This record gives sequence, C-alpha cells and structure tokens, in this order.
Amino acid sequence: MNTDSYFDRYLSEIIYLFENSGVDIVVFEDIERFGEHKIFERLREINRIVNISINEKKKKLEKEITNISRYPNFVGSILKKVGYLKEDNFNEIKFLYLINDGIFESKERTKFFDIIVPVIPVTDNTNSYGNIETCLKELNVYDGFDYDYLLGLSLYIDDMRLLKNICNEYKIYTRKLSIDKMKNKLLLTIITYKNLFPKDFERMQLKDGIFYRYINDICEEVKNEDIGELEKYNSDMKRKFEYLDNRNKITEIEKKLKVFFPKGVNDTGDDNIIKNSKELSFIRFAVSNGYVDETFEHYISIFDEKSLSKNDQKYILSLYDRLGLKVDYRINNPALVTSLLTTETLNRVQVFNYDIYLYLLKLDQQYSNDKLSQFTGCLSDNHQYVFAFNFVQIVSDDFDMLYRLFEEWKTNWINIIKDIVLTYINDEEFRNLYFNSFIKFLMNWLRLDIAEYFVYESVEQYIVECISSISELQKFPFEEVETAVSTLRLFEVKFDKVFYEGSNRKFVTMIYKNSLYKITRENILEFINEEYKVKNIKNKMENLVDMIWSEKDQPLYVNINKNINEFIEILLNPTTRLKDNQIYIVELLNNEQISIEKKIKLITKYEGEIELLKNVSPIQEIYPVLIENKKIKYNEENILTYFSFAKSITLKLITFIESNISIKLNFMRLNIKENEDVINRFFNDIFCNTDIKNIDKYEEIVTTCGLSIDNFNTAGILSDKFSVLIINKIIVMNEHNLIFIRNKYTNSLYDFIRFNFEEYVQLMNPNIVKKDEIIEILQWENDGIFITDNNKIKLISTVDKIKLENTSYSNNIMKYILNYKFDSSDYDWIFNEYDFFDESIKLVIREKAIQSLNNIISNYYKSSSQLKIDIMKTESNSLNENQFVSLYCSIFTSENEEMLASLIADSQVPERNNYIELFGKGDHIIFKRNDINRTILIKMKEFGYIMDFVNIDNSYRADKSDYIVNN
Repeated sequence: MNTDSYFDRYLSEIIYLFENSGVDIVVFEDIERFGEHKIFERLREINRIVNISINEKKKKLEKEITNISRYPNFVGSILKKVGYLKEDNFNEIKFLYLINDGIFESKERTKFFDIIVPVIPVTDNTNSYGNIETCLKELNVYDGFDYDYLLGLSLYIDDMRLLKNICNEYKIYTRKLSIDKMKNKLLLTIITYKNLFPKDFERMQLKDGIFYRYINDICEEVKNEDIGELEKYNSDMKRKFEYLDNRNKITEIEKKLKVFFPKGVNDTGDDNIIKNSKELSFIRFAVSNGYVDETFEHYISIFDEKSLSKNDQKYILSLYDRLGLKVDYRINNPALVTSLLTTETLNRVQVFNYDIYLYLLKLDQQYSNDKLSQFTGCLSDNHQYVFAFNFVQIVSDDFDMLYRLFEEWKTNWINIIKDIVLTYINDEEFRNLYFNSFIKFLMNWLRLDIAEYFVYESVEQYIVECISSISELQKFPFEEVETAVSTLRLFEVKFDKVFYEGSNRKFVTMIYKNSLYKITRENILEFINEEYKVKNIKNKMENLVDMIWSEKDQPLYVNINKNINEFIEILLNPTTRLKDNQIYIVELLNNEQISIEKKIKLITKYEGEIELLKNVSPIQEIYPVLIENKKIKYNEENILTYFSFAKSITLKLITFIESNISIKLNFMRLNIKENEDVINRFFNDIFCNTDIKNIDKYEEIVTTCGLSIDNFNTAGILSDKFSVLIINKIIVMNEHNLIFIRNKYTNSLYDFIRFNFEEYVQLMNPNIVKKDEIIEILQWENDGIFITDNNKIKLISTVDKIKLENTSYSNNIMKYILNYKFDSSDYDWIFNEYDFFDESIKLVIREKAIQSLNNIISNYYKSSSQLKIDIMKTESNSLNENQFVSLYCSIFTSENEEMLASLIADSQVPERNNYIELFGKGDHIIFKRNDINRTILIKMKEFGYIMDFVNIDNSYRADKSDYIVNN
C-alpha cells in the first residue's frame, strides 16, 4: 500500500512551480482553520527545498559565466547569462503566514518562525460598534438603531468581513421582506445570528436547533405558569425571560438544550460552561433585552401571497408583536385568518377585530365554535365593552345577528352599559356620535322582546344604573315627559347629577318632585337655588340644614328625610361647615335612621351648642361625645342631665364642668323641688370626688345645691376641698361629724370649730368635750380670733380644771377659772406673778393666798413680796403675831424702810411703837426679850437698819448704826 503523502508524490512539481513563479514572497492565509501543525512543517520543508534548488542553480550559472569569460568570442553569451542572473531569478523565496496567534504555544511559534510581525486588527469586539454603525449608514439601512442595541450586538462581532456581510444581508432581507420598522432590531439580530452560527440557523429553518428551542421552551414554560401572576409578563419576551429567570427556569431550559445539542453548547458537563457557550450567550443577550420574540420565524423566509395576503399577515403578526391594529382593520380572508388563531392569540387584546368577530358569530350559527367563546371571553376579561357596543351598531339591522350577539353576551351587558357610560363621560367624540341612539336604546329597552333572552336577572338593574349615570338625559326632548318619568319612577332611577340650565326644565322639575335623583351636595344646591329661590347658596352652606328643615313641605326635605344617611355624608364632608340651628341638629341626633358612627362625626363637626341635653335621646354613645366636645350649653341643667345619664361623676363630666371659668355655676337657679332627687345624688357624689381639680368650680357646686352634710363619713377629701366644705358650713356641726373630723381630719378640726363656733359651744357637754381642744380654743385670741367671754366660760364650764400658767385670758375668764376651775398646780405661778395681774384678779389671788398662808410662809409656794405686803395690809387684823412676823421678815430689803415702818405700825405687834421709833430717829431702844422681837431685830440688823442688838437683863437693846442714824 502506497503511504506517500501528496507532498512527497508531487514534490518536484511543487519545486518547479515555486522556482518559475517569479515571486519573492508567497502568502499563506487561514491555514489555522485545519488545526494541524504538520501543514506548517511541510510548508517549511518545501520552502527550504525550493531555496536550496534556487541557490544550486544560481551557483551553477555563476560558474558557467566564469568559464565563458575566458573566451572573448563568447562575450554575447556571457552578457546574456549575466543579464539573466541580474533579473533576480535566483532570489530566495520567503513564505509569509497570515495566521491567528492562538494556534501555537508561545515557545513553539518563536522556534518555528524566523520573524513574527504583529498585525493590529481593524475590527474586533471592542471597536466593531463604530464600524457596524458606519456600514449600516453607508447602505442606507441604519433605521435609527439605538446605541445600547448596536453596542451589545457589536460585542459578538470581531471580524470586518463578517460585519460587512451582516450589513449586506440585512439590506437584502429588508427589501425582500418589507418589514415594519418596529421589527428592525429583530431582523438584524436574526441576520447576525445567521452569520455567527450558520449551522444552527439552518436547523432553525427546520424548526429545530438551539435558538428555535430556546425561544419555544420559554413560551411553553410561560403558558404553564399561573395566568394571574403572568399577566404583566405577557407583553414581551423580555418580561417573560425576567419572570422565568427569577424562578431559575432559564437555567433548566439551558440544561435541556445541552442534552439535545451537546456539541453546539459544550461537551464538558459543566453547567457554568453551558451558560458561557457562544450560542447561548448570544441568545440570552437577544432574549433578555427583548430583541427577539416568538415571531422570528416570519423573518427567515419570504412571504407567499398566494396563501395569505399581506394585509392579513400584518394582522397575524400584530397578535405576536402585541402592537395591535385598529378594531375596524379590514381582513381579506377571515376564514383563513381565523383558522390560524391559536388559544394563546385569542387571549390577547390585539385579536379584537370586527371582521373576525362577525365571521365567528356567523360560523357559530352553523355549528359549535370554541373560538367564539374564547374571543368573547377575552372581550369580557379585558372590559372591551366599547368594542361590543360599536359592534352592535354595525349589525343593528340584522335581528338574527343581534339575537346571537345578545345570547353570547348575556351575562355581560350590565358591564357593557356601564363602560359605555364612562366612555360617554370621558370621550366627547363618542358622545356626539352615539348619544341619541344610546338614550333611545335604553329608554325603549323594556318594550323589546329581547329582554326575555336574559336569564341571569331582571333587565331593569342595568337600565337603572345606566340612566342614573347620564345627566345629559335631562336635555333629551321627551315627547311625553310624564310617561318617561313614570317609567323612571317605576324602576327607581336616581340621577347622579341634576341641572336646570340648558335642560328640559319640565322633565327636571318632575325629577325633583318624584325624587328621581341621588342625594348629593351638587343636586341639593341646584334644587335650593332653583326651587327655594336662594341665591349665593355656596356662601350659605354652613346653614344647609336650616334652609332644608325650615321648609318641611318641600319635596327635597321629604326625600332627604327618607335617605337621611346620604345627606349626613354630605354634611360630614370636610369642606362643609355645620353652624345650623341647634333645634335641627337635635332632630338629626334623634333620628333613628342615622347610625351612631355618623351621629358622632356630626357632633364633632357641629360648630354650635345644643341648648338642653335632655332634648337629645339619651344614647350611650352620643352623650359622652356631646359633653366631651363641649357641644352642649354650659349650664347647671345640662350637667345634671348628663349626671343622671351617667349615674356618676365621670371624668368627661368633670372636664366639662371645669371647661368654663367665666360662667359661675349656681344650682339654685333650678327648681330644687323638681330636681331634688338628682341634686341630692349629684351633691353626694361631687363633694367627695377626688378628680375635680378646679376648687372654684367645686365651691360653686357644693355651695349652690342648697344641701349640707348631717352624717359625714367620708375620709380622704383633700384639704383645699375640705376647707370649702368647712368655710361654707356644708358639714353640719353635730356630735357625729365632730367626732369623725377629730379622728379623720385632725388638721382641719379647729377650722371646722371656728366656722361653726356657736354650734360647737352649744354642742359641748362633758360627754364629748376634750379638754385639750378647749384649751386650744381659749388661746385663739393670740391669733386674732375673737371669742366672747361668755362662750369661753361656757366651754370652760364643761371641763374640771384649767391651768392658767403662761396664758393670756381676759380678767373675767381668769376670775372664773380662779373661782371655779382653778388647777392647784398654778399656785406657784399666780403667787409669784401676782404683781402683773389686774387688781380684781389680785383680790382673788389674795383670797387664795390667805387660804394657803401657811404654805406661803413656809415658802412651799413662791410668792411675790407685793402679795405678802398686800396680805399684811389687808389682813392685818386677822393675822396672828407669828403669821405677821413671818410675812414681815420675808419682805425685808435694804431699801424699803418706809414700807417696813408703815407695816409694823399697822400691825398687832405689841411693841410696834418701839419699832416705829427705831425706824425713826430713836436709838438704843429697849425691847422685851422674846422670839418675835428677836426675829425682827435679826432682820433689821441683817439689812443694816440697826448696828446690833444686845441682851440687857431680860431685854434687848437695839443700837442704830451710824449709817442708819445719819439717814
């Protein structure tokens, strides 16, 4: 078997070819595509053999020239050969390789090649953006591609030839396919993919391949998801991709592609490599940015007009593009187009088309048609009721078709009418086109046999809703107003808005009288302005209730009273002020139709005051709100009314009582007899209440209820409140109350006594008297509190003894105490302080002293000298000698000679004359020798009145000192 290679077999021909090529350089390009290094080895070998052959021939020729030059006759031959040599026919041939750098390892390539010259690429994936933009513009197919799109696309293009080919193919496709500019990105993306991955593009045309399955799998996966969840993702491929990618579904799709196309994706089994494969990278870029979608198949082949017209194809494409066409877009072949509609496209809003719907209805008349149900269901789900109404106008002359249409829409006509009303309100063009026909359609509906086709509910429901919403109906020129109003009244139509200006006034007046309107602010203002003849009504909104309630014979009042809660909603509007007459507000609060919640809101909004709380029905939730928000007049009757309702003094009531300091409360204004029971309960609760803080209000109440407390048993009343009760004599002075206050209110006891002193004095008896209490009261005059002596004596009389020491009683009280309530422990004090008392008191004290004379003489009681002197003066006749001498000797001083002389002169001492003489000028006076004289003379000597006294026989001789004599 011959194993020679082509190089070996044809080597001589190859060498001959290069030797005779006449070139110095041979360029080899794109050899790396074979992926074989041996090619370069063979070429290098050929290059070496060729150059060796050339050099050998060159040497041979040079040798011949040398040999010929020896023979001159051969000059011409020599010149010829030299010329041939100089024509560079023997230059070595250089092989130049234009190859990709990556085919060799770095060391291999430097060993193999003699020199390596780098070529800076004109185009790669970093700068192809500018080139592709330029190329598209030069070909006049730029189509305004945005920067982000072309930049992303250019990252996958790294070859200038490839780039130009993409642009050229794009131009050809756009001409042949006549695509919409909205799809230019999709086409350019497909063309780019075709050039980058031609094999997968071939599979795409056979409904296979990575690209085809990637798009198809995404669409199928989306169908399997929850429709409600996916509603916002149905608009384009980008949103579908995001939805699935967020749920890791994209990764699963790419894994499946690896199984089907291991070579096209990668064959390593690594998921990361799956994600980084070239095809998937480009597809993921295109899909995630919404540059391609499921309509791509329409842009990879030429359209066949024989099967589907361009007009109809545009409609089919709009379903996939979700761009949509007008509903009156003309379909040439409805049968063929309808056959191409899938379950998915029938659920898209772009499917709505009059021709298609008409065809489906006609088709359904012949046999069952699921596509009609799907089409109608999509209309209903997407609230395309204007489509339905306009379709009615199209088939209005075909009763059979109308019947079929109403059958198909039977449960949705209410929504159709509602949507038409909204369209009428918002769309002036629609209003101008369809208003009259629509009104007639509604008003005559009941006379049509078509009503019997509705099996779900009575037809009047949606008629009422529709007519009520159309205020423009009031302009309609009814031929028989009474008949029209009678019909409206029969079905209880209530117009949303009523107006007189520019309307059929007779019709509107009948609307007013028959209450065929909704209770709204605008309607009420319109009626007050027109029927009540009140101008500038907007400036009087704060008295809206007054205006309506003042004319109760008006239909407006009658209607409002029947629908009072709707009216209350108007009053509760934040822009409405409520300053109406309190009589009407009370009527509203007493209206049982109005909910408690609304009444409460009404109260908080009202800017006036209710005169009498009792006029309002005593509802558990209402009274507290009235008083809390101060919506009742501040007076005694309302306070008692609320108290009767609450059955106690609540914090809300206290807050109300304390809320007005300018108005003085006086419960005496009320009829006490009529309110006796509640006043008694209120007083009993209030006087002991601890929550009321305003002392003035507390005093106003307890002092004007005309009540007092006979049986006081409440402890813990604060001192300031208790003082009010005392000062105003609310607590009666009686035995029980006095004892209770002694025990529980010690600090306020004497205030209680002071403000009820006369009663206290009358109350006192030995059974309840407290001596310490009496003594304290007797001292009040020191604090400027006057008590008559009679009252003091009455109080003193109730106790056994009263001490006088360190007191400041009046003379009468002193006398009374000394005579009747004297405490013997005071002897020392009264005898010692004798000099400071009034004469009348001294008299009583002397009497006491005489009774205790022996104790005074013996110094048991300390006594003043003056007391002793006065006793000796006043009682000289009754004192015996010893008593006198004892008292006399106790008062001796060195300075009271005259007093001493006088006392002894008036005494009953036997030798009183001798003493008078001795105190005078006498000297050497002789006295009998006895104890009396001896005692007196010793005192006289002690204080220097005599020099001395001596015994002479049975006598004493008293000698005066020089000092005494001289004096």
